[in-house]
Amino acid sequence: MGEDIPSGARGNALLESFLVPDKHGLLIESLTIRSPAVSQSAPPQLAFCRRSRLEGFSNSPNLLGVIWQALRKRFEAHNEEPPFRDEWIAMLRTNLPLYSRLPESLRATLHQRIARFVASVRFEGCNGLELTEEMILTVAAQACLLVIHREGKPFPKLKNVYLYPSTFSSIQRRTDAMGVVTEGEAHRLGESWRTGTIILAWDSVLRGAREIHDGQNVTFHEFAHELDHEDGSTDGAPELPDRAAYRSWARVFTQSYQDFLDRLHHGQKTVLDPYGATDPAEFFAVATEAFFEKPHPLSKARPELYEELRQYYGLDPREWLS
Repeated sequence: MGEDIPSGARGNALLESFLVPDKHGLLIESLTIRSPAVSQSAPPQLAFCRRSRLEGFSNSPNLLGVIWQALRKRFEAHNEEPPFRDEWIAMLRTNLPLYSRLPESLRATLHQRIARFVASVRFEGCNGLELTEEMILTVAAQACLLVIHREGKPFPKLKNVYLYPSTFSSIQRRTDAMGVVTEGEAHRLGESWRTGTIILAWDSVLRGAREIHDGQNVTFHEFAHELDHEDGSTDGAPELPDRAAYRSWARVFTQSYQDFLDRLHHGQKTVLDPYGATDPAEFFAVATEAFFEKPHPLSKARPELYEELRQYYGLDPREWLS
């Protein structure tokens, strides 16, 4: 599989990736970046390999999400008007206070999007986590809020959501341009892979959902990456309707990102999480978190950035959060 990667230090490159379980049953994503300037027969001038071993993954039928399968069948059986039980609504009010702030019409639309999402994306528990309806619907509600106005499949390229009980580890192996191989273990709250997979730590999902004013929500963050993947590159610019929209987005986000870096460099406080300085893709994901959870401070500090996000998501969270 080849994908452009125009962001960060990777430059203009092609990504080749595949996702398989290894001999120990651990899920592995292997990625190789090759410079397009190099002929197919020549050795690559730039190579990058990353292997993410996710402990606890298994192909055992007992771990393939019986609860998810039951939910999927229920939603598929009522495609036009999916049933949404009173206990699910009560659960969302508890787990996702933002849900209660939505207008009634948006809540009804969100129920429909949740149903389509659960029917089209497979959920699995990892590392001993037994999935529940609460887990699946809490993730789905937050994810679908980002695409509440989208018809059809909410995330058409997404195939799997893996949930861990808490922070999980990725073993990452990299080969730099000089052929030096490094490998290290990284602890993660979430990951989004371009192969159609999102991995989340359930305790972080729940904590982020229940705290709606801190601008930190791992579900919003990782699903913003999924939106960023959809146009084939992960560069902080999701798929937009036309050239004018791309030009406006590029101008505003470039200026906002550079100003953000300058403020951090001078030790100034920012509305956005400093992790957004990693690269433009992380800046977009972090900005999405702030847009939904800190709309008033964000719109005051960065009005043009807020307006771009308001137009993209078709929502104005300032109307719900005081």
